Amino acid sequence: MSADLLPLLLALPLTLAIEIPLACWLGVRKKSDLLLVAMVNCITNPLLNGGLTLAGAVSRAAGVIVPALLIGETLVVLSEGWFVRRFLASPPHRPFLFSLALNAASFLLGGAALRLLAQALLRVI
Repeated sequence: MSADLLPLLLALPLTLAIEIPLACWLGVRKKSDLLLVAMVNCITNPLLNGGLTLAGAVSRAAGVIVPALLIGETLVVLSEGWFVRRFLASPPHRPFLFSLALNAASFLLGGAALRLLAQALLRVI
């Protein structure tokens, strides 16, 4: 398996493993609301990671990736915050801050876990 493909395959499961428990901890209790959080991530995560992969393929320079990451993460936080505010049965008091917290946690924790997991799996494969 390609070292470039593995992080893309692991990104969504890691994101869900981090964001769903955190959403529960932050007060989301209804199964339908947790399902919506998961479903929105199933849309935004592949779009963001695919876009970043494309940006990296177009230019290997860090000068392209960092702005693409900042723009992409901002769009994800805004779109997920909108979905949370609009569609959750019991939305958090501050849906965009909720979205920022979930995405910051999955970015930091998921990024570290992704690197470790990808390295371990590549040794096995």
